[in-house]
Formats: sequence, structure tokens, C-alpha cells
Amino acid sequence: VIAFHVGESVSLAQMISRCFGVDDLGQYGFNWLKNNFLGEIINERYINISLERKSLKNENNAFVSEEELESYRYIHPYMKVRKLSNKVIEMFDVGYDKKTECLTFPIKDINGNCLFVARRSVNYKYFNYPNKVEKPVYRII
Repeated sequence: VIAFHVGESVSLAQMISRCFGVDDLGQYGFNWLKNNFLGEIINERYINISLERKSLKNENNAFVSEEELESYRYIHPYMKVRKLSNKVIEMFDVGYDKKTECLTFPIKDINGNCLFVARRSVNYKYFNYPNKVEKPVYRII
């Protein structure tokens, strides 16, 4: 049970549901935990979770090479327009692909291997993910 705010306490699953804007007594949150973390389902209401995230699938074990990532390591003026600090650019290895005129965002697995590169156009609101890849869930740091 988690104290959500003064006078109310909810389960972790209910809190996650509410964070995603779903008021369903925690079923959405339970499914989100089950799908995103390693663990054992005890029953419909209880899950024994590990804080280790499930890794994104990489069926052919083909990772993006360091050479390709290096080719994107440019700072584009649009990064500053979007208020990205040098620290954030370096921490998340945000880059710029001159050929596609897109910012690049490497998506890495738990071991630091780059699974794919997400892109966002600097000219218009266009996002690109490789085929068969769902848009990643944002994480809070």
C-alpha cells in the first residue's frame, strides 16, 4: 500500500493506473508491471516483481555499431531550441543524422547495447522508429 496523498492510500498497481490516467482499480497498472518487469504472477491481484526491467526484444542480435553512433555525434541548433543541455545530450547520446535531417536517440538494452536508433525530424514533427518497434515508454529519471 502506498500513501498517494493526504488521506488516501492505494496499491502500487492503482497508483500506476492513475499515473497513466486510467481509473480501473489498478488492473492497467498490474498489467503494466507484468509486461515491463521480470517477476512471478502469484494470482490476479498479486505479482512478485523484480526491479530488473525486461529487455527489449532483439531477435537477430544485430546491434547498432559504435561507428554508426559516432557518425551522429553532432550538435544541431535545434537541440538548443528544445532546451537540451550539453549534459543531457551527452548523457543520452543525442545526435544528429545529416542525411535524414533528424535528431537521433539511441535505444539501448539493459547491457548498454544499442538496439535501434529513434529519430525526430528537425524540420517538422516527424518521428521514426524501425519496423516492428513500438514507441518506447518514457522513464522518469
